[in-house]
Amino acid sequence: MPGLAAKPVIDILLGLEQVPPSQALVFSLETLSYLYYGELGIPGRHYFRRGVPRTHQIHLVQVDSEFWETHLLFRDFLRTHPNAAQQYEALKRKLAVEFRYDRDRYTSSKAPLIEQLLVQARAWHQA
Repeated sequence: MPGLAAKPVIDILLGLEQVPPSQALVFSLETLSYLYYGELGIPGRHYFRRGVPRTHQIHLVQVDSEFWETHLLFRDFLRTHPNAAQQYEALKRKLAVEFRYDRDRYTSSKAPLIEQLLVQARAWHQA
């Protein structure tokens, strides 16, 4: 999202009509130097990454899935609510320092604020 601090990784969400991805699609991404990790702990999300250290990641999900809908809602909410985006960015910056070498703790420590913002986003979307 423009203006929001983020890790130096290009993060791509691709929606498919049906998951899992076909072998042909997996092969096509592998020819572009992406490694396929399957669902990697998140059912319905198929994960690819590229680079060492990682420079790109792709999340393939079904277009009408909860994963797809939630991520787009969160994106749209942050784009239209600068105070929420600033709050999220401040937390990400703090956690990036605190958990510089512990990606799992960084991610899990963001979860409470993300859930709180999603409650607000759902209310905003319903209005």
